[in-house]
Amino acid sequence: MRELVEAMQLALGEQRGWVQELGVLQKEMPALALSCAKAEKVLGWRSLLDAGQTIDWTAAWFRSHAAGADARAISLAQIARYMAHTNGP
Repeated sequence: MRELVEAMQLALGEQRGWVQELGVLQKEMPALALSCAKAEKVLGWRSLLDAGQTIDWTAAWFRSHAAGADARAISLAQIARYMAHTNGP
């Protein structure tokens, strides 16, 4: 989690840092994970963006939205960009 948070902060140009809260973790914490294994197995899906690209695209979405851009328009533009990136329709 630390690596993801730090990579996102870097992509957003922020240097706030973070500290994991000490004490008892929530009950669901052991089960939390970022994995696309089920989508790969069940749907045959695979990501065409690497982790760095995914973080950069996500940060770009948040920056655009924070600057006042319409969330739907940002999303549609990124979908079109992804489809062009994948040589899709």
